[in-house]
Amino acid sequence: MTHVDLPEPPVNPPVYKCLSYTWGDLHLTYYILVNGRVLRVRRNLYEFLEMRSECCDTTTAAERLWINALCINQEDIVEKGHQLQRMGIIYQNVAEVLIWLGNNVKVKHSSSWLGSDLGYSFLSHQTGWIDPFQEQAYDTNCVRKDLEDFCGHPYWTRAWITQEIIFQANIKLVFGREFIPWTYFGLALAVR
Repeated sequence: MTHVDLPEPPVNPPVYKCLSYTWGDLHLTYYILVNGRVLRVRRNLYEFLEMRSECCDTTTAAERLWINALCINQEDIVEKGHQLQRMGIIYQNVAEVLIWLGNNVKVKHSSSWLGSDLGYSFLSHQTGWIDPFQEQAYDTNCVRKDLEDFCGHPYWTRAWITQEIIFQANIKLVFGREFIPWTYFGLALAVR
């Protein structure tokens, strides 16, 4: 019999973020280097990692990021089974969930519902009051079309998204180089 002493879990577990995304096409793969090991990932994850390395500062790049394709050995069925049982805990204890929708999300009028004018747009829609000094009118039809396209993304059909986002207050939608707070998306849906 072998006796092994395991270290106590840390009092303050490390802060980390989780990536929620679709895996994408099985045949479109790329190779990346992680801790000296070459790993094969699908195109959608590769594009996220590429975007993050290009547009994020050194502080953001050093953040801990939990990504299922990298943190779970996908070839080991036993490990995969154990980790799948822990997914709820992993996502409940996360500092932030990043929902990666990819580079191909087309939102033509994003400033109408994603920008700093969202609060004004919401209030003007709810109350009927229009600020005469507001340069850009709120176009409900444009926002509605953008939201329909946005909500038609394959991400929203994933079975896992409920446990990945239901317990989380800090969520950002990420597409291309846009990082949009979940609350903006919720307000846009309410206006719709």
